[in-house]
This record gives sequence, structure tokens and C-alpha cells, in this order.
Amino acid sequence: MATTMGQLRFLHVFSRATAILTAIAFLLFPNPAQSQEASPPVISDAVPAIPVSADLNSLTGPLEGLPSEVPEGETVSPGEPEPPSAPIFDPVIQLREGYGAGDEGLSDPIVNIPGLAVPINPPDTVGDVGRNHFVQMVNATLFQIWDKQGNALTPHLLFGNLWPIGDNCRSNAGDPIVVYDHLADRWLLSQFANPNHMCIAISQTPDPTAGTWFLYTFNVGTFPDYPKFGVWPDGYYMSSYEGPNLGVFVFEREAMLLGRPARFIKTTISNPIPTGTVRDTRILPSDLDGPPPPAGTPNFFLRTVDDRQDPTHRLDRLEIYEASVDWTSPRFTFRLVNILLPAPFNVMACNRNGGGIRDCIPQPRTTATLDALSNRPMMQLKYRNFGSFQTLLFNQTIDVRGSISEITPAREVAGIRWYELRKLGINWSIQQEGTFAPQPLGISSEGQLLHRWMRSGAMDKNGNIALGYSVANSDHGNPVYPGIRYSGRYADDSYLHKHRRCAQGGYRRPNLRRHALPDVGLGWTSTGRQSRTLDQVALLSAGRIAHGRQFTRRP
Repeated sequence: MATTMGQLRFLHVFSRATAILTAIAFLLFPNPAQSQEASPPVISDAVPAIPVSADLNSLTGPLEGLPSEVPEGETVSPGEPEPPSAPIFDPVIQLREGYGAGDEGLSDPIVNIPGLAVPINPPDTVGDVGRNHFVQMVNATLFQIWDKQGNALTPHLLFGNLWPIGDNCRSNAGDPIVVYDHLADRWLLSQFANPNHMCIAISQTPDPTAGTWFLYTFNVGTFPDYPKFGVWPDGYYMSSYEGPNLGVFVFEREAMLLGRPARFIKTTISNPIPTGTVRDTRILPSDLDGPPPPAGTPNFFLRTVDDRQDPTHRLDRLEIYEASVDWTSPRFTFRLVNILLPAPFNVMACNRNGGGIRDCIPQPRTTATLDALSNRPMMQLKYRNFGSFQTLLFNQTIDVRGSISEITPAREVAGIRWYELRKLGINWSIQQEGTFAPQPLGISSEGQLLHRWMRSGAMDKNGNIALGYSVANSDHGNPVYPGIRYSGRYADDSYLHKHRRCAQGGYRRPNLRRHALPDVGLGWTSTGRQSRTLDQVALLSAGRIAHGRQFTRRP
């Protein structure tokens, strides 16, 4: 079951052959680009800012009145378990941790502190790290702020209470997002609100504890489910899920940072209708890390498509789009620029026990399962400019059971497919890809198999990569309850290193929706103290936050 040197040589050949395979595939298959024209852009009127200087005590409140669930636009379809797709061998899989005897690779977390935990389904935990602070948000909708030494600077705060009474955004509806804008040293916090609103708060200063914010209530015309943000020099870019369509937005960043009336521009692309109980896909905007991109560079959006998610064009693929805005004219263009063919993959069909599309991940000592969100790339799509080339880093949960040889799993096994894309000239290409799914030695039962899902990754200025994820098995005798782990690799490594734990569950989770310790989020800032250190990493989960760990190679 271990990855061999022969497999490693195959990976390099596979990577070199990607461009050739792409060209051949589009001679044989219809071009998906023909069905991906964006709708005419809609340019909003300028929305005035609401400047506030809030007393933090006014933002606290009891948790009892919060909703127990935050509904998602996608419906659940319970029924008889559908036979999953035929297992496929993954040519880029890693089934063992590390690559040398005694290799440790990573340090343990330097700081590990309690985070926000709420009895809301799903918690939708998110967060980001800035120069001096860590901000976490959860449904529906709370936020809290810590310093980088792990000291809580605020109690839990109700995000909607920033807005005046009577405003749509005072609802604490959910789907929170935290993004640190390192170019401006400011914070963006958001949630959605009924009926069709995005609620965005921009900190007036670098200090999110100051209570000074510019608030915006944008009516975006259609309910913006599953919003995801990315920072870019010319705008705050956002994607949303609208069922048959995917929303693509850009908000007027420069005006928002100054507290001036701000516009947004929106377009949509159609979303393929999948077969059976496989869920439809999503799209992500790129989020800038490090130095700004070359002047005039568009923001990049990415969508992954499994062959079962698009019966018209049955091809596993990565779609890259360019979004360009001119606020003076104003005008907005959104176009598909590259289609890449990765190593073959299967998203999870779930419906493991007849519970529908969120019935995905088993747990020890219970029949309750957890959602994997395998149908989509998970935030964030990380962009970094290295000068001579540009990179995009992202990942997705896939089914890896076709690559496990010691036993033959009857049900899907979750693993993490990760990608680094690189742009040297006009086009993007797959620089490297892998599937992280190490398994214990001597497996004799399906319950011993480890599932990894709900992942998040980032790359530092040296090209080193870290990856955080949720993990669990369903072994009653030797249980691995849902928890959070992380791994990583240096720029010259072949494989991800041995994992480290930052939060290990001690009990099973009763809920079905989403995941165990939800949404692992990573962010980097660099101190430049040593060339082999990934410093000031934030890794968070529903109940615990680990940040500021160092990632160092053992001598």
C-alpha cells in the first residue's frame, strides 16, 4: 500500500503529460467553454456606508435566541443508498506519512486556545490571521478576537448588532466570512441576510477591537448562498451559489476602505446539472497572499468538475476564469481562459446509510455521519506572485477507496486532493498535485480506515505548503473521533510530512450536516526570521484554535 519510487516516477510523467492529454481530450469531447458564457453584468447603484463606533459591550448577547440551524439552498435527498461510482486508482495518492524513517517534519502547535463553539448546525467556522490579531466567526453570527499570544481580547460578539435596528443585516442570519486585507491592513467580515442581502463590515483601522467599522448593506438581487471572498487590489471578489447558476461579484474595495458609497458588479455562469445524488459544484475567487500581482492582473476564479457533475461534458477538469473590472467606465468581464485535466478523481456521492447527499463520513460508536462537501473546492483559492511566475493553491475532498489494496472498502473513503497551479506566461498549468490519504499499517477492517476532509491550505514566500483537515475513523475498538490535524511539505519535498494534531475529538458528533470540527482555515504572515520556517499560521476548528506554530525541518 505504500507509495513506491515507481509510482513517484509515474507522477512526474503524469504531470508532464497533462498538457498533451488536455489537447487530445478536447479533440474527442465537446468544448465546455461553449456553455460557460457569463450573463450580462449588472452594475449596482452606490450604497452608502454606515460608519459606527461600537461599544463592544453592546454587541454581546445570549446564545439561547440564535437559530439551531442555518439552512442551505441545496436540498437533501434521502433515499436508498445509491451504488457509488466504480472505484478508480489514483496515480498521485500518498498512502504513507512522510518519506523517511524517523522523519518528523512538523512541530506541534505553539499556541492552542479555546475558540468559539456554538450549538448551531452547521457551525460554519471561519477565521483569518493578521499582523496582530486573529478573528474567528461562527453561525449565527458570532465573532471573537484574540491576539497572537492566544489572549482573548473580546468576549463573543453578535455580528448583526453592529447594524442599526431595522436594517436587514441586523439579523445574524449566518454563513460568515473573515478576510484579512493585508495590503490595507484592514479586516472584512460578512454574512448574508434575507431576503437577498450581503452584509459587509470593513474595519476603519488595523485594530478590529476598536469597534470602528464601515458597514454596507448590499441588496444583490438573489439570495447569496455560500458566499466566498477573495482580496485583490482592485476589488473584493465574491462567489455565491444560486442553484442553477453561480454568482460572481466584485465590490468596490477602494471606496469601502474610505467609507464612501460603494458599488458592486455581478454576473453569473450556469452550473452543470449532475447525475444521480452527486451534488453540483461551486466556484471560488482567488485570495491574495504576499506581494500584489502584476499591475492589471485580473482576479482568477476556479471551478472543479467531476465527470458525473456535467453529463454533457463527461470530463474531470479544472476550469480557470478571469474577472476584470474597470470602475471608471464602469465595466466587468468574466471569461473562461483555461481548462486543465488533473489526475482522475471521483467526488463522493455520500448517501452512505440512505441519509442523502450529506451522509458522508462515518464516526466511531454511532451511525450518525458527517458532511464532507466533496463536490466543491474548499476556500480559499490562494494566489501568490513569485515574480517570475504566479501560483494558485487549493484542494478538494475525493473518494480514494480505489487505491487501498489491503482490503476492499465497500463504502467511500475520504482523502484530500491538493493542487499547485502555475502561470509562467499566458496559460495556467498543473505544476504539482497529490492526494493525501495515509492509512495505518495492517488494516483488517473498513472501520480502521482514516477519512480526511474539510481541508484548507496555504503557501509561504518560499513555496512551502501546509494543509489542515478534519479526520475520523469508524473503529469502535480503537476510535479516532472527529478532530483536526495538519501536515505540510517543503518546496523541494516529494510528499507531505507526518501529521500533527491541534484538536482531537473525544466524542462522536450527533449532527449530520457539514463536518466534525468544521472548516479548517489557514492563513500566513511572514516574519522572515528563517528561510525554513512557515510562521504565524492560524489553524482553527469549531472548538479550538491553534496558531503561531512553526513548521521546521529537523536537522
